[in-house]
Order: sequence, then structure tokens, then C-alpha cells
Amino acid sequence: MGGVLRLACGGAEGDRLRPRPRPHRRDRERLRRGGTEHRLCEWHLGRKLREHLPASILDDRRHPIARALGDALRSPGGWRALVAAIEAEPAAERSLALGWLQRYGARIAAQVATRDPAAPHSTGPVEQVLREVDRRIGDRVGSFTNRTRMRKLLALMAVEMSGRADGRRWADRLRERLYLAGGRPADNQRPHDDPKGAYSLVA
Repeated sequence: MGGVLRLACGGAEGDRLRPRPRPHRRDRERLRRGGTEHRLCEWHLGRKLREHLPASILDDRRHPIARALGDALRSPGGWRALVAAIEAEPAAERSLALGWLQRYGARIAAQVATRDPAAPHSTGPVEQVLREVDRRIGDRVGSFTNRTRMRKLLALMAVEMSGRADGRRWADRLRERLYLAGGRPADNQRPHDDPKGAYSLVA
């Protein structure tokens, strides 16, 4: 049984994360048996790294650093090539990048050493879904005060956004439930109501 992969942003949240050494062999074995692996989002890491490099380097595709950026987060060899290229730069050109490497270098080196090409490496797809949910709820967020109903609404959104929504099948199920109940709805149609004056969800 494989472990669970959790990705964290390399931006605002990632800035608060401290570099970690490569997990001990016993920790890696526990992960393979079903533990949780935390990895930084490669897209955010790449963006933050570029923010610490001069425009003169990024705009020159022939520059050793610019050439190394593409594969830096994909393999140990690619990462070592980037680090070597940065360290070979004059002090004035590499000062910001070196500070970033001191903060994240050990953790990235450990991360690329165990990179699975078939696994997700970016939080982008999740962020895209969350943006769509935020768009649909919009400024109505303050009107959702019931946790159970909100959970059910999000579940319905997930079904629709994943392309599994089928209005006809849903209507058939409702008719079936009414038929089995003798054509009458359940006596308690609001089983999830909160006690008066108490909200289970506060925006």
C-alpha cells in the first residue's frame, strides 16, 4: 500500500516552511506502507526561484542558469546542475538566489531524489477547482450558516464539476423514493436544522 502525497504551495505558505533533510530510511519505509509525504508544489517553487534571479539571466536562454531551470526540479542531476550554475555566477548576480537556496536547497534536493514522474507535482488543478467553487458561491458566502447543508452543497458541486451529474437519473431516484413512501415525503424534511440562534458554520 502506497503513501499519501500532500502538496504545499511554495509561495506565501511555502515561505513559512523550513527545509527538511531527506527522510531517514525508516521514515521512507513507513511512507511506502501507507504514511503521508509532504512535498512542495514545483510550480510555486519555480516561480519563487525565478523571482530571485536577475532579469538579465532569465532573458538569456543561452545562460547556464536559464538552461538549467527547465529540469532543475525533475531530477537530482538537474538540480545539481542548477546549483552549480548559480554558484558559478559573480557574487552580485547570485546573492538573492543563494539566499533562496540556503532556505530551500536541502528540502528540494531531498524532494527531487524521490520524485515520481507519475505523481502530481503542482497544486494548480486543486487551485483551479477552488477558484470555481469560490466563483459559484460568490458574495453569498455569509448566508451559509449550516455545516451539514454546506457539505452537501459542496458534494453536489463536486459531482457536477467532475462531469458525473445526471439530472434525469437524480429525478428517477426522487420519484422512486416518493413511490416507496406512498407518495408522501418524509415527516421530518429539515433534519439538519441548527438549534434556533446557534449556527454550525460561521463564514
